Amino acid sequence: MTLATILLLPTLLGAQPDLVVRASSWSSPRYQHLTGGTPWPLTVPRGWIVCDPGPYAAVFVRTRDGRTWPLNGIANNRAADLGFEPSPRPIWKDHPEVDGAKVDMGGLIRYALNVCGYDQDGSDIGALRFR
Repeated sequence: MTLATILLLPTLLGAQPDLVVRASSWSSPRYQHLTGGTPWPLTVPRGWIVCDPGPYAAVFVRTRDGRTWPLNGIANNRAADLGFEPSPRPIWKDHPEVDGAKVDMGGLIRYALNVCGYDQDGSDIGALRFR
């Protein structure tokens, strides 16, 4: 079984049959293992990476309650058009030491871009295989 198994799930995603859900359910311990210990930045314990296969590298996380949240700025801009949550702020952990700040989500964004087949700057690099 590979982490980046591609599942086209139009019934899971409603009216967005061209979106792609990559990876089966993943949790914060698995993410930390796969990213070399990067802290989990969300208040929800698990979810799925959702990729918008358009040219702009929009990446989302779908939570167990069926809601889909944008992870990067491009996804924030696409969220309303897709009927998704407008911002990740409600599930984004607060910074434990800086009042009013959120923890760094860069590791999760880089992970999602990689899983979706985009490199760090968002350029399409095709599907990646994980062993």
